[in-house]
Amino acid sequence: MAELLQIKDLEVSVEEKKILKGINLTINKGEIHVVMGTNGAGKSTLANAIMGNPLYTVDKGSIVFDGKDITEDAGHILCTTLCKRRFLRRGTQEK
Repeated sequence: MAELLQIKDLEVSVEEKKILKGINLTINKGEIHVVMGTNGAGKSTLANAIMGNPLYTVDKGSIVFDGKDITEDAGHILCTTLCKRRFLRRGTQEK
């Protein structure tokens, strides 16, 4: 099955404090995953890193979405990709 999201050896810090260390995650197209954990476990940090929040620094590792490395410019690439998909789906339904 094709990979939709692949995170490899991700390390993320906020204000020079390391929050995530060595995170690996693969989500294939069509799958649904849930991220669970206690307060302070890093769930929100992971989401912010994936979305490209500039307050979060990816120190190591990679984030690949739909075959594109979005580690450096996640917010822009995700928005562009998801907006195109929505537009194409909507255009297909209207025809």
